[in-house]
Amino acid sequence: MACLDTSFLIDVLDGAAAARETMEELDREGERHGVTPVAAAELWIGANLGSAREFRRTEELLESLLWLEVDRSVARRAGRIQAELIESGSELGFNDCLIAATAIEHGQELVTGDSDFDRVPELRVRTY
Repeated sequence: MACLDTSFLIDVLDGAAAARETMEELDREGERHGVTPVAAAELWIGANLGSAREFRRTEELLESLLWLEVDRSVARRAGRIQAELIESGSELGFNDCLIAATAIEHGQELVTGDSDFDRVPELRVRTY
């Protein structure tokens, strides 16, 4: 299973060829894909600002995904990731720290179009 980041989900909804091909590869692996509540909330921002059709498509996509819980261990890891990045002078947005921590704690690879996640050493990242 893979954890799908906001950037990837937006590209899937927009019909970007690279994202579509990556989603097809993931589907062939035969496992259900995961999403973090943070990525879903970020996606819903755009859905609420868009058309009714865009909102429905977002809802359908999110319904098809397994929701990965954010619990104490995720929060603790997100805090550690952010602190380490601040100390190294390479800060990452806190939402991204939560997304990264959720993927790590659930043992998932993060599928993203955002190269900023490469700064999180223990995170397995698949870019497209």
